[in-house]
Amino acid sequence: MKLYIKQKLISLNASFDVFDENNNVKYNVEGKLISIGHKFTIYKNGKEVAYIAQEILNLLPRFNVFMNNKKVASIQKKLSLLSPIYEIKGLNWDIKGDITSHEYSIYEGRKEIATVSKKWLKITDTYEINIEDEKNEIMALAVVLAIDAVFSMRRSANSNN
Repeated sequence: MKLYIKQKLISLNASFDVFDENNNVKYNVEGKLISIGHKFTIYKNGKEVAYIAQEILNLLPRFNVFMNNKKVASIQKKLSLLSPIYEIKGLNWDIKGDITSHEYSIYEGRKEIATVSKKWLKITDTYEINIEDEKNEIMALAVVLAIDAVFSMRRSANSNN
């Protein structure tokens, strides 16, 4: 199953749609900058299915994923000199590949959960998320959104300097 995001993944205050393989809107994502961090809410058919909230009292960026108002995972950037490394707590998931270029995979042990790839279609960038099992769809989307939020914060900070 594939999902497509046809724009920059995250603009910190943006709302956008996530499409399925038939170009139908599958999810709506609303991004909000609130006084204590960033929050992204994922909706399906108008109902909230998950939200990602930034934890601000950390040296490195951390986003928590909530489903049914229960924290199910935490995605945190780790200190690394060469390339970005993210830890996903609450799941046995790891990320491998070129995160900076949006060309990476999410694994549970040796089993591939999802792949993320930047596609060059039409005028805008399109990000393709290929998810192996539908039961992991919302969580995989949340992980991708959290990782890209870190990149957006960094781009925003760099443009202000």
